[in-house]
Amino acid sequence: SPKERNTARAFTLLQSASEQGNKTAHFYLGQLHKLQQVEAPNPKAAFHHFTVAANMSDEGGDSAAPLSKTITESLRLQSEFELAVCYLEGSGADKDIERGLHILENIGKNNGDAAYLLCDIFTNGRYGISINSIKGLSWKKEAAKLGHELAKKEMNELYLAKGRDLIDQEIPNINVYDGVKTAM
Repeated sequence: SPKERNTARAFTLLQSASEQGNKTAHFYLGQLHKLQQVEAPNPKAAFHHFTVAANMSDEGGDSAAPLSKTITESLRLQSEFELAVCYLEGSGADKDIERGLHILENIGKNNGDAAYLLCDIFTNGRYGISINSIKGLSWKKEAAKLGHELAKKEMNELYLAKGRDLIDQEIPNINVYDGVKTAM
């Protein structure tokens, strides 16, 4: 089909760009593997590509080199989000809940997907994390602030049901949790 031919062509072009150090290409190769859009999807390959894309330094040993301009900050953060999910689910990497959670909490104030996943984790006690519904709502509020569509919709429903002033009083800013160890 034309879609399969286009995906195969895109894969080839992305592979070539990634070999030249293009981190954006690494991100999209990771997505193609994760979403099983390639002929032989491989979770370890997805993990590898997300790791390279998320890395803040350039490839090679020159630590004085400037940060790579082959990826935007938002895509780099999205790569970190994907890495965190790999650790949480043990997809392409050994399952490491603590490491996945640590990554999410580090990027959650800058990435709506991470903030919303943290909301889900704390609200529902996923991955063996103790339920903390107030912390979950704080992350939902943060995700909405970052433009996450579902979080915005859910926060608007909450504001309509209970009133914005009451909700804002009851839900602390996410910064109150800085430095607080998450209960497993």
